[in-house]
Amino acid sequence: MSFALFFLILLAVYLAAMLGANDVANSMGTSVGSGTLSLRKAIALAGIAEFTGASLFGHRVTNAIATGVVSPEVFRADPNQLLLGMGTVMLACAIWLNFANWKGLPVASSHAIIGALVGFGCIAQGIQAIYWHQIGILSLAWLITPLVSGTISFLLLTFMHTWISSSTLSEWIPWLSVGTLGLMGLSVNHIDRGLGDRFAMPIVGFGLGAIAVSGLTLRLWHKSKEGMTPVFGQLQILSAGSVAFAHGSNDVGNAIAPLAVAVAIVTNGTALQSQELTIPLWLLVLGGMGIVLGLSIFGRKVIATVGSEITAIEPQSGFAAELSTAVTVLLASSLSLSVSSTHALVGAVLGVGLAKRLNTGTNAIDWGVMKKVVMAWLITIPAAAILAAGLFKLLSMLTE
Repeated sequence: MSFALFFLILLAVYLAAMLGANDVANSMGTSVGSGTLSLRKAIALAGIAEFTGASLFGHRVTNAIATGVVSPEVFRADPNQLLLGMGTVMLACAIWLNFANWKGLPVASSHAIIGALVGFGCIAQGIQAIYWHQIGILSLAWLITPLVSGTISFLLLTFMHTWISSSTLSEWIPWLSVGTLGLMGLSVNHIDRGLGDRFAMPIVGFGLGAIAVSGLTLRLWHKSKEGMTPVFGQLQILSAGSVAFAHGSNDVGNAIAPLAVAVAIVTNGTALQSQELTIPLWLLVLGGMGIVLGLSIFGRKVIATVGSEITAIEPQSGFAAELSTAVTVLLASSLSLSVSSTHALVGAVLGVGLAKRLNTGTNAIDWGVMKKVVMAWLITIPAAAILAAGLFKLLSMLTE
């Protein structure tokens, strides 16, 4: 292994760790904020689910980011320029996410990686190096994501407040089990329909689903003797794991896509020959490990912002927010869209806050905190672009 590739692998792990530290709030912030999970248990659950999602389903979004933003064709005459650029992209993103973690701001890692790629591409080969139509699609997806997750969480929590009470809870438990596991199953099924035999998989999935629904229903009926909070606490553990799984499947691409390009260049000794990359499994595993490392060591500050500062969270609202986020992000992964899981979660939390206001008549949202979060989102793209462009220019001069 060359020294350059070894250094790029270390950069990718650093980036994945910073991404994990920031985005852990997307999967676990509401569970910790509601008191359903302790911070230690939340990090353990997130670690398992994030790693599994990244390793099994992270290849689609990774491929889309690696070759769908900056055109590999314009670097054919100088593949080393693209190699250097991928290193500066990872470093710029990691520095920005490190700053955001220090401030406790839940920024969007997808914004950071796309902004850095655009900054590098423009400074290296001009604006013609960028697939601007793809940037337009991603920007639209970023705008739609919080609207979709917010709408789902608003409707879900309003439905629960309207129809489910302590006296009717036991009647609704089978439907809650089927609905929760069904939405998760459909979303995961859409991520990669090439898994296994197309006829056998639905049969196996149906059998496992029936067992899971039966087990969850019995568990919730047992918990219903203690009231509504324990029931939705159990459901929230499931939904929190789903968000972590969804995040791993989507956001691992933000960490390892530049490394995937670098590995392809070093392995082939030439520039990329096409827009299709084969993503080695070890890259997905490496990204998943880095995410878990970061969330376990540095993730506490951002958890507080999403978990309790935007709006007060209890198990019912936390379950609604997390399930909405998981469904939104998993569907985006199935479309190979690098959406922001931060956008999805914050949009879902806002939907929960609006549902509470509808039911109680009080303002449940801290708009001051929300303003800081939105400002961080808006700043991330230009900050990452400027950082990547500046670092690339500096390193280019130093290596001449």
